[in-house]
Amino acid sequence: MVSSDVDEYLAQFDEVTRSALQRVREVILSAIPDAEEAISYKIIGFKFDGKFLLYISGWKNHCSIHGTSKALAKYLLDTYPGQLKISGTTLHFDPAAPPSEALIHDLVDRRIRLYLQG
Repeated sequence: MVSSDVDEYLAQFDEVTRSALQRVREVILSAIPDAEEAISYKIIGFKFDGKFLLYISGWKNHCSIHGTSKALAKYLLDTYPGQLKISGTTLHFDPAAPPSEALIHDLVDRRIRLYLQG
């Protein structure tokens, strides 16, 4: 784990964005106990079984979760209304209203299943 690089990444944001990203980070790490985290593509990435499974990032007006498929993004949007917006395969959320723990766990579980299916 390269948490010092991740902590540096998080430190660049205002308190609301940093807090939202930290919360999503903690839920992802609790859902993937053996996850490795690192900076990749200049954002936070989470590895499962040695391969990047998901990424999170902060921006001026929103936060993002990267690494989904269009079908998974649509499923999450339909199942958890009002929590996300979608752009392609990227999930966006308001830092003042991060996605629920249930949504993040569902996302991680489905990404792991897709990964294991090959």
